[in-house]
Amino acid sequence: MCGVLCALAAGSLTWSVAPAVARLFRRAEGAVRRAAEGSTVANRPRLLLVGLAWAVVSALALALGDRPDAAILILGALVAMPWLFLRRARGRRRRALEETQDALIVSWADALTTTPNLGEAIASSAEFLGEPLRGEIDKLLAQLRLGVDIETALQLFSDRLSLPGLEAATCAAILCRRTGGDLPGMLRRIAASTREIARLEGVVRTKTAEGRYQAWVMGGIPLGLLLLLDKLNPAWIAPLWQDPIGWVLLALAAVMEIAAVALIRKITSFEF
Repeated sequence: MCGVLCALAAGSLTWSVAPAVARLFRRAEGAVRRAAEGSTVANRPRLLLVGLAWAVVSALALALGDRPDAAILILGALVAMPWLFLRRARGRRRRALEETQDALIVSWADALTTTPNLGEAIASSAEFLGEPLRGEIDKLLAQLRLGVDIETALQLFSDRLSLPGLEAATCAAILCRRTGGDLPGMLRRIAASTREIARLEGVVRTKTAEGRYQAWVMGGIPLGLLLLLDKLNPAWIAPLWQDPIGWVLLALAAVMEIAAVALIRKITSFEF
């Protein structure tokens, strides 16, 4: 009888909180889509959310069991991994846009040699582009079909992508549309400058790659050494997991490690 009552109580509780959980899940799904807009993650936000929920359940199970140390590690990963995952997805999308912006500018220049209409030139260039740039061009064309002025649509397109080459190309297109000029020639020169800047960025990125990898190696060595010592001699490392002073030392060590990695990556980063 007691088991039946517990089951009924659990069922009624689940029934009552289900709508709230569903609303929370939909809001989280929308947040993931906005954070990873244009990347592959935006098309599969539920996969990321289900993975996070599974990790939370695993951490709680370990915390209620005899491995609170493992629960702390999992919860720490929960804090860092989604941010790193979305940041990496946005970085991949950004690199894909940077690698194809010169091709888009050249396609605009080629199309303008056959048609003087800028809108038609933009529409014809979309046929030869891949994602994610194709999706952004589709948004631009959708705005034009809805009646947005082409100069406004180009400005919104440039602001949305925030790429130096495309910003220069859209400014040139708007300026030549107002005052006249050799727009195809200007676009080809802008594309050539964009390719040269990309080449220089690649050279600098290659020269600083070793420093960026050293940051992750230096950050991972202490954690690996701690886990190895815990495996070889658990009694020697036990105070770190069981004593409040050990918790404070672990927190300080984690903060210092994160600060060191961030500082090294800041030093080896660059902007043109």
